[in-house]
Amino acid sequence: TFFHEISHGITALLTGGRIERIVLEASGGGRCEYINGWQPLVLFAGYFGAALWGTLIYRGATSSTHTAHRVALGLVIFIGASGLLWASGDFTTWVILLVILLMIFVPLWFVQTHFVQWFLQFLGIYVLISSARSLVDLLHLGSRQADAARLAALTGYGERFWVLLWMFLSIGLLVLLWCKARSNPR
Repeated sequence: TFFHEISHGITALLTGGRIERIVLEASGGGRCEYINGWQPLVLFAGYFGAALWGTLIYRGATSSTHTAHRVALGLVIFIGASGLLWASGDFTTWVILLVILLMIFVPLWFVQTHFVQWFLQFLGIYVLISSARSLVDLLHLGSRQADAARLAALTGYGERFWVLLWMFLSIGLLVLLWCKARSNPR
């Protein structure tokens, strides 16, 4: 959820908007409250951004143990800064961000170097698959999903179009990682 919501926020920033706050919920939900930005791209960025984050984390972790440590440190700094800038004193959001930070920080400083690499690979795949899995749930349940519904209203393409596009892109990124892993066995 963090990577989904921060993707909305970063895209809003990159398209002239600003992030007001990010809220993460214990139920697994969340929201990014932002002002301005190019709405179609900001709305699209949530699911695609989470899949892209997962891909980038995994790829960074597979390069080398040194690169994996850099990725882990970068994530700690980025997530910590995001919390300081946009958590707005929301207790649940702070707890969730603290748990994420500790999950990355503890292996980074207190465990063997290969474990950091393995953990980040797991985290990357988890974020990517979680993004795709939530889309399967949306298709299966047929419920109105905020991002897809708002995109449908803005573009005229139905909600199912956006959900299937996000799913196609997520699965494509997963297949890309799988093919890359098969071509570079360790």
